[in-house]
Amino acid sequence: MKNREYFKFDPKNKKHVEQKETYLVKVDGRVLKNVPLKKSRPVGKIEESRKDAIRKSRGLSKYLDQPTYLEDTARINRETGGVLDKGIQLHRHWFQYLKLALELESLGKKVELVTVQSQINKIKNTDSDDIPAHLKGVGVLSRARVIERVKVKREKYEGWDLDQVLNDTFNKWWETHSHLFEGHSPSFLDSKNEWVDDPKFLYLRIDASSKRKDVHQFLRRELGKRLSDDGKPSFLIDGNPRPDQLQNRYNALVMTLNPIVDGVKLEPRRDKKIYEHKNIYLRATDIRSGKDGRLTVPVYTNKKTGKVKIQYGNLVGNQRKDGIHHLMDVIGGRFGSAPPNK
Repeated sequence: MKNREYFKFDPKNKKHVEQKETYLVKVDGRVLKNVPLKKSRPVGKIEESRKDAIRKSRGLSKYLDQPTYLEDTARINRETGGVLDKGIQLHRHWFQYLKLALELESLGKKVELVTVQSQINKIKNTDSDDIPAHLKGVGVLSRARVIERVKVKREKYEGWDLDQVLNDTFNKWWETHSHLFEGHSPSFLDSKNEWVDDPKFLYLRIDASSKRKDVHQFLRRELGKRLSDDGKPSFLIDGNPRPDQLQNRYNALVMTLNPIVDGVKLEPRRDKKIYEHKNIYLRATDIRSGKDGRLTVPVYTNKKTGKVKIQYGNLVGNQRKDGIHHLMDVIGGRFGSAPPNK
């Protein structure tokens, strides 16, 4: 449920009247500047040499510059034979964001998250119910804050065992829950023991001496009646998100909520420590988005003075904003949709 707060701008003192300090989370009416996260932590970048070794050990593509999440091996479960619609890395991120949502929810009876902090241009006369009466028609700048309740829609996650999502690692949880996302490729059964009593499977008996055209006709005529054109697992990832982008957004959000990493206090809104951290928490997603493995920091140049300002706060803020979008998505039972255009 959304809630809006407005802060009238005082042009004389050049500040917003009664505007409280910036924050992201409120628990049972109490603002938390440092959220005590214990289960959700930022994830550092794996060294390329180690990443290549892992890929080779798993028999992945010999073309090491190909994104792993696009490889067939990232979609196929070698133990169960199950096939994912998208690579396992994306499901790992779904789990990661959902764990964060569950941990935030567990902090109190009513947990609220600031999802938008924006400046509104001059407010004109309007009948909108979204704007308080004392601000209508005042003709001055105002700042708005949008607050949403953090409460996971559990009915959307049937079979996930959310207590395990909160407390277990992804790998441990995945061992017993991968079937929620997997389909299966057609295969031959070598013995009756491979028959699985499950309504989601269809079994055919074909005489090996049959003519190929007869089999094709049968498959087109009879099998088509039993298969849907859009047969999909129960839980699908929307769109085509990229793992590194999802990780950057998650890291920026977590480090803002709990700005103590490896015992060092960070200041995400104005400090460059996040950007310069040895673990590269904000990483380049391709050769155009950064160098030395790090995202490029936006730079502002004052046209009058020529003074250049490196905007570390904007870098983290943009990533955090998109991370909030994914967090609210998983609260509603979805994952993967692209954040709205900035």
